[in-house]
Formats: sequence, structure tokens, C-alpha cells
Amino acid sequence: MLNSKGLFALKTALLAGAAAVTFGSVVAQAADEEKVEKVTVTGTRIKQRDFTSVSPLATVGAKDLEMTGTVNTEELLNTLPQIIPGVTISSNNPSLNGFATADLRGLGPGRTLVLINGRRANSSSSGGAVDLNTIPVNLIERIEVISGGASAVYGADAVAGAINFILKDNYEGITVGGTYGQAEDGAAPYWTADALLGGKFDGDRGSIQLGLSYYNRSEVLASEREWSRYSPPVLRRAGIPFVSYNPADLAVPGTTIVASGGSATAPWSNTTSNGVAFTLANIYTASGIPANSLDGNCNPADGIQAASSNQFRFRNGGGIAPFQSCAFPNFSDGSVLADGDRYNFAPVNNLILGNERVSAATFAKYDIMPDGLLTAFLDATFTNTRSTQQLAATPIGNGTPPIVVQWDIDPNPGVVVVNPYVTAQPQLLALGTLTFGSVLGLDGRTFNVNVRTLQVGNREAQYETNALGTTQGLRGTIPSLDWDWEVFHSFARNTTTVFQNNNVSRTAMQQLYNACNTTSLAAQPRPASALPGCPFPTSTSPGPVPFV
Repeated sequence: MLNSKGLFALKTALLAGAAAVTFGSVVAQAADEEKVEKVTVTGTRIKQRDFTSVSPLATVGAKDLEMTGTVNTEELLNTLPQIIPGVTISSNNPSLNGFATADLRGLGPGRTLVLINGRRANSSSSGGAVDLNTIPVNLIERIEVISGGASAVYGADAVAGAINFILKDNYEGITVGGTYGQAEDGAAPYWTADALLGGKFDGDRGSIQLGLSYYNRSEVLASEREWSRYSPPVLRRAGIPFVSYNPADLAVPGTTIVASGGSATAPWSNTTSNGVAFTLANIYTASGIPANSLDGNCNPADGIQAASSNQFRFRNGGGIAPFQSCAFPNFSDGSVLADGDRYNFAPVNNLILGNERVSAATFAKYDIMPDGLLTAFLDATFTNTRSTQQLAATPIGNGTPPIVVQWDIDPNPGVVVVNPYVTAQPQLLALGTLTFGSVLGLDGRTFNVNVRTLQVGNREAQYETNALGTTQGLRGTIPSLDWDWEVFHSFARNTTTVFQNNNVSRTAMQQLYNACNTTSLAAQPRPASALPGCPFPTSTSPGPVPFV
């Protein structure tokens, strides 16, 4: 317990300390006002005085990276207003080989120049894009984003601006760290481990830093989230467009369709005729479905509207039906006719791509002459990145050439040999005879099939990229001329290996649908014009799925 005399002494000491701090800050401020520093402006090697930037400049420091728990550089950059998200962890189509890119002002990654310590970063693709995954996060000192004026120095590839990653080159000590994160429900887990070592040698004339990091992220499918498992339409009401997940929205007066949801290329197909068009009446007659019983727009508010007049689909279990191009995709995978016929491709797509990354980097420098007169330096980085991608099954047609199927496989005029795949569908053959008058009317006729090859499976891809880069050189100053100079050599090698599964060949599908170019149903050798392995009608192997 302090007495009055001790309390007075304590107050006096505190006041004296406060006075000393205040006096020290005034002296420091005066010294700072007299000191003039040279500042390197991002986007150029030219030194400027008395200002820090000639263009709009935003700086992201190492503390920002640390406090936000950033494990992917592009995630933090994309929070800046001048940056439009480029290829990110949720870019499934296209995925750009699993790269992560920056896109200033939305002009494309190829128009955003990426610098490392003021020098051009090595390109990761033929289009000039730089994979930000190759820049080790734990070695970043700060990130400078310049959103204007860089093209005057670097040309058209910097017309949108430049992003300069300044890396640590004077770090001393050892830092080991790691992170783990996941969504609230435990999905999308990721974890990282990293280490940073650095020190000086030879009386502080040299320094070297080494950074190691590992990153692992699990994939997430769109089906795992309620808001992404469906490919919704865009509607408009009172002049305002909106995304709708509720078919009842169509029944509200004044609602119109801006864009239908899903895809018209469905597993149950979207089929049209060449030459003489199918009619809706003939499709109903051949299918046995009561005329005008299917609502063409699936909107109960306006009654039964005519389905597409010249298109049909194949029904599950056999048969055909008019194609209903409704605003909302089919809810029942094609098993319920009244649901419409557009395909919901969303749930099997990746929402977040799986990714695994190992990176190592070292930065060293040595003062050959004191006071920065001559310094040798070396920068070296290596990154191995593996990522996965998944898309819905291959679509053929509706944007790409459809499969052209022959009603008659015999090329001779006047002779009709009905395609065995047509005779296997009695309702399809009935539609052909109704459209062309008789079986003889099928001579030389064709129809188009737009289909999604769901039997083959979802499209899958695995990407592995190895990126190696080194920069070595000399830099120094000429004090008498107030000049700084630098000469360096850079080497880079990027290799990307892509493994794709379940892509389908349209050419193979067309040969399959056309009986592998056979002209008769009699037993015969495989035609010379057929692709190897085509399972023509009298063949039992290898089967259609391996062939296509």
C-alpha cells in the first residue's frame, strides 16, 4: 500500500516519463522532416524524389496477409475494388489448369502485369497469365497494386495495371506455422504448413532466406449447397431481372423469362429432322401421348401451351415425347414428362476445386562491394500444383455440331435398309413414316440428335503443374551520378500434365449411331471406314461406352 509520499513520487516519475516520450517524439518528427528518401515507384526502375507514387497505388502488407489468414494470394487481392476475380478456387469451367490469376479492371489476366521484386514474373501459360500459386505467401513482405500508368513503361500487357510482389530479403530467424479451416458444416476443409528460415553471414555482407510451404484443399460439389445445386432461370418482373428457384414465380402477373435454366442438351436428347421438319401432331401421334396434353412452358398460370413443334425427346424406358423447353430444368431427371426437358447440370459440377500445392523458394544476396556499390543476388522458386476438376457429362449439339443419324444406312437410291437403332425404337420409326409418308420415304433422310452422354459419366480432369524459375544477377549504384543499375538473367520452365476422363468423341458417337458405316444388316467384316473398335451390329465387343 502506497502512502501519500510514495504516491507523490510515483506521479512525479510518470510525469517525467511522459515528458521524455513527448520530447523524443518531437525530435524524431523534426529529424523525419529533414530526411529525404528515394522511393522506387511500382512499375518502373526509375527513382523518384519527394513522392511515393505517380499512379493510383494500393498496398497490402504482410500483416494483412497474416491477420486475414490468407493461404491463397488471389483471395485477398480479389477483395480490392480495382480487381475483378479472375481464375480462383471456384473456377471450374474454365479452370485454366488449376491456375490462380489476377484481373485488374476486368480486362483479363493477360493485360495485368505481375512483377516480383520489380521484375516481370515468369509466365505460366502461352497467353501470358501468371499463376499466383507459384508465389510463396509466407515470403511476401507486401503487395503493391498499381491500377494505371504501367502500360507507359511495360506496354500492352500492363494496360490494366501491374501487381508487384515484394518479397522478404532480410529475414533472420526461423518461423514455423500452419493453418486449418473449414465451412461451418465441416465441408471444404483445407490446411497448410509452412516454414521460413533466414540469416546473414560474412559480417552481414550476405543474407539468405528459404521458404517451404504445403497446402491441401478438398473439393466441394455444387450439390452440397442448396443455392448451387440447381441451374436456375433468370426472370424479369417490373423491369428488374432476378434469379428464381421457384416455378411458382412464373405464375405472378407481369413475369417474363430472360434466360431459361439448365441446358437443352439433355441425356434424353433433343432431336430434330433435316429437310422435312417434324410436326407436333405427328410427334403426339407416334408417341401415343394425348394431343396437346403437355405444357410447353410448364407454367400452370397460362394453361396448356404448345410444346416445341419440331423437336422430340426419348423417354426413359423407351418411346418418344414432345420436347418441352421450359424455363426451369427437369426436377426428376427426365422420368416425369410434366417437369419439362431442360437438364440440370449443376449438382455434379465442382463448386470448389480440389488442390494440393508444394512450394520452395530461396532468395540470397551478397555485397561484393560495401554500401550497395555492387551486390550479387539469386532468386529461385519451385512449385508443384495438383488440382482436380469435374463437369457434367459431355454435351453434343446445341452449340456444337449435332450427331447426324441416317434413317437409311444403304447409300444406294431406291434401296432402304432402316438403321437398326431406329427399328429398335418403334415410336421413332412410326414418326419417320408419318413425316416422310412411308418407309421408302426414309431413303437418304437424316435427323439430328443433341444429347448429353450421361452413360459415360461425368467429365473429370486432373492437372499437375511444375513451375521452376531462377533469376540471378548484379546490381549496384554509381554515387557520383546518383544512378542505380541492375543486370540479371531469368530462366523459367513450366510443365503441365493433364489427365482427362470420360470425354466423348462426336465422330465416334456418329459412327456408332449409324451402325459403324455398315450398309447391310447381314453379318459382315467391320467396314474399312469404321473407326477401330466400333461395335457394329454383328459385333459384341468392346461395347459402346469404351468405344466413344
